Amino acid sequence: MKFHLSLLFFVLLFSGCSNPFQNEQGSTAPIWVQVASAEQQCITPEYSSLEEAIQELKDDNITVIDSRELNLVVCEACSCPTGIIYQAEIKKNDLEKAAQLGWEALGEGDDTPE
Repeated sequence: MKFHLSLLFFVLLFSGCSNPFQNEQGSTAPIWVQVASAEQQCITPEYSSLEEAIQELKDDNITVIDSRELNLVVCEACSCPTGIIYQAEIKKNDLEKAAQLGWEALGEGDDTPE
């Protein structure tokens, strides 16, 4: 009787799940990517706003789940980085398309660029 209850519990627990052991790192799992507004200061920015950067992803059929803009404190010389970073949360299976557009994946637990 105890075996039948365990079996019934197992069946009820996993009924309706196409794959109960599916890894959450699947191709549709979200991942954050980022791109700088420009390579350096004194260079015309490739993206003038977060909306413009996100629109490029959408134009390439990349679903954007969330987005944000980081304004980092940097030096003001022309050789310094811009300090404006655009980040977007996309599906992991879109990472290759985003990388072709110049976006790079953030490391796990990394909210800011290095």
